[in-house]
Amino acid sequence: MIDLHKNPDKMSERELRCEVKEHRARPVHVPGGNPPLPNAHRLIEMQIEAYIDANSVEAALDAVATVCREKADHVRAEWQDEATAKTWECQANSIDYAAQQANRRGL
Repeated sequence: MIDLHKNPDKMSERELRCEVKEHRARPVHVPGGNPPLPNAHRLIEMQIEAYIDANSVEAALDAVATVCREKADHVRAEWQDEATAKTWECQANSIDYAAQQANRRGL
């Protein structure tokens, strides 16, 4: 598990990358359900960067679009909130467009 007690401002870029590499497949755990700590955000950014390096920008964007569509389905089914579901679908469509552009550019 990623040690969220380390101060990322005092960690070198290499130390941060090692943290990500060691825990790439594990989600960031925030004890007690507290909001994410500042270094958690940086570690997530580095995990996304590693994912893009291993796959592509298009694959990363496709994954985000899929999450948006799943959120739309969930909101529609559990909360019967069509307006919010449409907002999530709109976001997914925008991200799909960005993924298509990334693919055209070979990213």
